[in-house]
Formats: sequence, structure tokens, C-alpha cells
Amino acid sequence: MKTAQEYIEERSFFDAVKVLYEVPEAERDALWNYRMGYALYFFAINRYPKLCALRLALSHLERADEDTASKAEIERVFFGKPGGMTARCQEAVENKHGWYAEEPASMSVGQLVREVEAEHERVRREVTAFFERTQRREIAIAHHPAEEKLSVGASKFYGTPDLPADFDWPYYEGTDFEDVTKNRPLAFLAQINLAEASQYDRTGLLPTSGVLSFFYETMSMEWGFEPRHEGYARVYYFSETEGLVPTQIPEETKEWSVGEQALTFADAVSLLSSFAYSRRSGREVDWDTYNELRAEFGYDAAAHEDNPMKMLGYADEIQNEMEPECERYSRGIDEDMQEELSEEEQAELVRNAADRWVLLFQMGTVEDGETELMYGDCGLIYFWIRKEDLAARNFHHVRLILQCG
Repeated sequence: MKTAQEYIEERSFFDAVKVLYEVPEAERDALWNYRMGYALYFFAINRYPKLCALRLALSHLERADEDTASKAEIERVFFGKPGGMTARCQEAVENKHGWYAEEPASMSVGQLVREVEAEHERVRREVTAFFERTQRREIAIAHHPAEEKLSVGASKFYGTPDLPADFDWPYYEGTDFEDVTKNRPLAFLAQINLAEASQYDRTGLLPTSGVLSFFYETMSMEWGFEPRHEGYARVYYFSETEGLVPTQIPEETKEWSVGEQALTFADAVSLLSSFAYSRRSGREVDWDTYNELRAEFGYDAAAHEDNPMKMLGYADEIQNEMEPECERYSRGIDEDMQEELSEEEQAELVRNAADRWVLLFQMGTVEDGETELMYGDCGLIYFWIRKEDLAARNFHHVRLILQCG
């Protein structure tokens, strides 16, 4: 079992509080009080916004300050001045920061531990039941620089695409970040060999053979907000790999390319974000708690942050849900028209969108040596397709949306 100090250093403040609470009263010295006050303070400001918890933290910090003989030991353990922490907590209590709950007026450490654990168990039951109802499967995609030339039709990011000999390279007239409007070739992003990827498709939505090729005009880098913007992203489906030939990318797109990245696929559980959970359930949940429960359910949040490339499943949204946006675009509804929709019409649009749209492909930053290809500010691009179009193998109306922090 970890010590309270180890939990504090890894920022698991409630775990630190629980360990400290178990220490016999006879052993609760100034350092114990400082650790308890420190852990309670950071637990309150990060995950338990109640004024009584801050007051409780302050009381322990003040007790630690009273024992001047222990000051040097506390400084040694915490690499700082104990009095600074007390003043910081005092300021938080006095200012309240405008959002700390004022009830109950007071609480013991034992009461806090019992209340938090009971609440955590309630959230665990509700969120786990939510996961069981809503979980999906996704195809996680890992990439690495190809060690040798990939075979024609093999899955890859960037490099040289394999296309029909008579392929007509797509162009899009857009305005770049320097306000220059020009007709430019789309950059080649990826090709997915469906005989490889579909082995991990638990949904049965993808074709089981052929190649999907993904393109995006990266100079204008459209966000996908405007219904009238068409052609800035394209997806092509080639039902057979025979007849495909390595095709040089246009000179203008070489700045947005790196050496071929070989791909591997894996089946993985796909769970909604904490934001989506709150939207759908009407309940707020702490982000850290939600991620802990996702991990217990088999979802690797750290892996998604390090490598968010995937097909199918739920989008790793950065800003907001995208299915309603896609539905509005497909119906030709712009912002002005949306404002004229009744609440019932808007609710119907959102309700239908979640089941109608499929995340075909999600892509983020790719690094190769000193080159980093990034969408917006550490953003992601999402290729969306209507479920009926995917079933009909019609990839002409795929919608790309860019989101970033």
C-alpha cells in the first residue's frame, strides 16, 4: 500500500486523506496535520468544491503551523514554506472563488471520507450502467515509419498513394491563413486496406475488401462549419486493389507529407466522453472519476491521447458533438435557418443524428523525425458518413470536421 506522501506526490489527494485518516490519534503530529491540510485543500479545489472541506483543510494547516519545532521537517518533505500553504488556503476560504458550496457548514474528516465514498459508489453504478448500455467497438490504428517499401494497396499514412491509373486528383478553391484564395490540390492523408482493417470490425459496417483513400486540403484547412463548403475533403473507395498503381503526390502538397507510415489495427472498446455523458444523462461527473471508471471498463484514455487514430466508435470530441452538425449540413441548414427551427424540430434533428452518422475515420498529429503534421492546435480531423451511405458504399457525401483546443 502506498504512503500518504506518495499519494500526494502523484496528486491522488483523496487517497492520501483516507490513508492519513487511518493513522492513530496518538501518532498525528505536525507533519501529519500539514499533509492532511495539504491533501484536503487540493482535493477541495480540484474535485470537491465545498467550503467546509476548505475550512477543514485550514484547521489542519493552522495546527501544523503552531508546532514551530516541526517547521524544518515539513519544509524538507514539501520543499517549501509551510506558512505559504496556510495563507493560500485562508485566501480560498475568504474569497470562496464564487463556486464553493456553503452547505454543510462543517464536516469532520470521517464524514467527508464516508460521503465521498458513498457518492463515488453511486456514480460508479450509474456510469457503469451507462457504459453497458452505450458502449461501442472501434478499430484503433497504430502507426510507425515503414521499414521498407509497402506493397501496393497496403494500409498507410502519407507517402505515396496507390490509385487507379486514370485517377483525377481532387482540387479545392479555398482561402489559406494568409488570406490567399486559390484552387489547390488536396493532400493525401491515408489509405486503409479494408481486408486488413475489417478483421477488427465488430460492427460489420465496413466493406471487407478494397481500399479507402482519404484526402484533405490542408492549406485552407476548412473547419467544416459551413454547409456551402464542399470538396475540401474527399474519400475514395476502390473495391479492388488490382489496377491500383503508386501515384506521385502533387508538388504543392509535399509540405504536408512525411515518409510512409505503416499501420496496425486492433479491436477496442469505445466509450463516450464525460461531456457526452453529461449531455445524455443530465448529470455532471468529475473528469478524473469518469476516466478512472472508463479505465476499469477497459478503455485506455492515455493511449487515446498518445495515438487517437481510429475508425468507427465514438469520436474523441474536443469541443462538442458533431453528429448534429453533420445532419444540419446534409439538410442544407445554415446558422440563420437553424435559429428559425422550433425546439421540437431541433430536438428531432439531434435525436436522429446520433444514430444516423458514423465516424468513418479519426486522425491526429503525425510526427516523423523533425516533421510534425498537426491539424489546428493539437487538433483532430473527423470523417463522418451517413450509415445508409456506408451500407451502399457511397463515399461521395463524407463530411470532415476539424476540432482543436
